[in-house]
Amino acid sequence: MRFYLGLPPTSKQVLGEIFFVQNYLGGIWNHTWSLAVEEHFYIGLALLVLWLLSANPSDPFRRVPLIFVIIATVCLSFRFLNLIFHPTYSNETYLFPTHIRIDSLMFGVLLSYLWNFKELEKRIAQVPSFVLFLVGMLFISPAFIFGLESHKWLSIGGVVFFYFGAGLLLLAALRWQSTKSFPIRILSGLGAASYSVYLWHMPFAIWGYYFLSKISGHDSYYFYLFNAIVGSCAFGWLLNRLIETPTLMIRDRLFPSQSSAIITSAKI
Repeated sequence: MRFYLGLPPTSKQVLGEIFFVQNYLGGIWNHTWSLAVEEHFYIGLALLVLWLLSANPSDPFRRVPLIFVIIATVCLSFRFLNLIFHPTYSNETYLFPTHIRIDSLMFGVLLSYLWNFKELEKRIAQVPSFVLFLVGMLFISPAFIFGLESHKWLSIGGVVFFYFGAGLLLLAALRWQSTKSFPIRILSGLGAASYSVYLWHMPFAIWGYYFLSKISGHDSYYFYLFNAIVGSCAFGWLLNRLIETPTLMIRDRLFPSQSSAIITSAKI
């Protein structure tokens, strides 16, 4: 809160942002903790893939389901330990640490493995898309109903419900290859820029609101809400187009993806 109140960030917060350990040291912004979890996971995943490729070049990813089970069990165990050692709820303890959150990301890796190597698409072909969607929404719905402080199970076992439900929504969305619906195309464009929207939503919700309220003369909750939702989405999408998209194009040109070759060789 120091930064939002106009106070300079502490050295601990700056170090947290620089080295992507905001979820342990604290950060300048209160939403960048999730970026730290992602960076830790992706670095670990790269090392894991290198190990799997060297350990079994003919079938490198066959251990992915077992690895997921191990990681999910360890993370769930750590979340249960929070109840014992930290009975008073706090986001910093129950939500932020990498060692209790990477099972969600590893579940995405598991889905990718099942989709690319175990014909998951064919195995669920008989399940209607609306069923996948409805069940997925059912699993994630507790996040919008119960409070974290009064229902600590959400940050323990509820996390499993959330990533499983999100996986079902993803499987349903993968069947939607194209559409002529303009609203859906708008939403898909925002989805493609979601990382940028998330990254910038807090700065825009605070600084953008302050700037726009001074210009327009409006200062109300509804104006703030409109700015926080519509403004953050628009600003995040714009920066995605100006920064992220060109950067990814340069990356792909300098370092072409080898994933197709890896998948093909592994299947052979």
